[in-house]
This record gives sequence, structure tokens and C-alpha cells, in this order.
Amino acid sequence: MPVTLLATIDQLLALDPDDTGVERLRHLAESLLMEALRSAGRAGVESQIATLESRYSVQRSQAHACMWRVVLAQPYVLELWCNPPLDPYIAALSYRRGSPTDTRARIAAAKRHAEFYRRYEALTGTREALSADDALVARVGDLEADVSNGGFSQYLTNNGMDVAREALAALLAIGAKRTARWLESAMAAGAESPSLAGLDAAFQAKPEDLASLVIRHLKRVAKRDQP
Repeated sequence: MPVTLLATIDQLLALDPDDTGVERLRHLAESLLMEALRSAGRAGVESQIATLESRYSVQRSQAHACMWRVVLAQPYVLELWCNPPLDPYIAALSYRRGSPTDTRARIAAAKRHAEFYRRYEALTGTREALSADDALVARVGDLEADVSNGGFSQYLTNNGMDVAREALAALLAIGAKRTARWLESAMAAGAESPSLAGLDAAFQAKPEDLASLVIRHLKRVAKRDQP
């Protein structure tokens, strides 16, 4: 019997967010969402989310055009989303205790994400003669897109070491220290190294909010450079 998103979510919600097994099920659910995204784009993700409605109450987030929340008893939160909203290439979910995204802080984060992905999408196909700000957006966005879809091996193969070094500098500039360490390790190992699988797993398990880090950095720089 094929694995379905609904069955995976059933198993996930039978566990506490801190239980052993949650990470495996989260990764499985995310892989199903990514498969739907690759095959049919945002419509594919929407179709997968619709399958959950046969058993759960699912609400679309007010903070993000491509995010859904499965209504659970407090304090549990299950959210599924894809980014960027208009032409997504990343799909993910969060199962945790806490507040849903429709809080002031999370709405602010969603706005930063929207701004980052809007800027990144505007650079599609353009990597020459970029401003410093646009180059930083491009380097971080390309890294996130490639590693999310095919791991560090895909990123290094598609971009090469010179671009990877520029991306590493961008990550350090915005304060993405964890992602910078992973990229530096991947560069040292090389695109064909089997050790990259562990770095890919770390990137998926403990992702940094790269979009927010970029936008916050650009705003700090703009404020600093004001006369």
C-alpha cells in the first residue's frame, strides 16, 4: 500500500512532539509534499492538503498565502507550507508545542519571507552585474533551493566552488552560522562525498530561517548607510 500524507499525519499526531519517531515522520511527510510540489507545483501541494480535510479541520493561515494549520488542542501546533507562495520550490511542516503562525511575531516573520522570496523570484535567470544586496539574496536563495531539492551535492555540482565561496561569505554576513558550517564542510568534502548525506539531514532537521536573516541584514545595512 503506498504511503500517503494522511496516514503519515495520523501517525505523527499520535505522538508527542518530543517523542522518538517524530523526526522520521516529519521527514516522510515533507518528502511527500516535495514530491507533490515537483510533480504538480503548488496545485500538487494543495491537493495533498485537501486529503487531510477528510479527517481534520484545516485552516489556511492569514500570515502566509501558502500555509495551512491543522486545528489541534492547545498547546499543539501542526503547520504545513510551501515557499515562495507564488512559485514554490520548498515544502515543509512543523509539529510542535507553542503558538500558531498567526501571532504578531510569526506574521512579521511571514512578511520577511514574502519580501525575500519576492526579491529572489525577481532575480530568476539573472546572475550578472547584480547589486551587492541582490547578489546576497541570489546566493542565499540559490543555496536554499538546491539543498532543499537535491542536497549539498546538487548545490555544489550546479554552482561550483567559486559561487559556493560567495554563498559562504553571504551566510556569515547574515549570521547563518550553522548553515555556513554545513556548507564549509560540504565544500571540504566535495560534491561526490557520501558524507554529504549527513549534512543534508542536518540542513533539513535544523534549518535556519535564512529568509528572515537576509531581510534583517539588508535592513540593518540600509539603516547604517543612511546619511
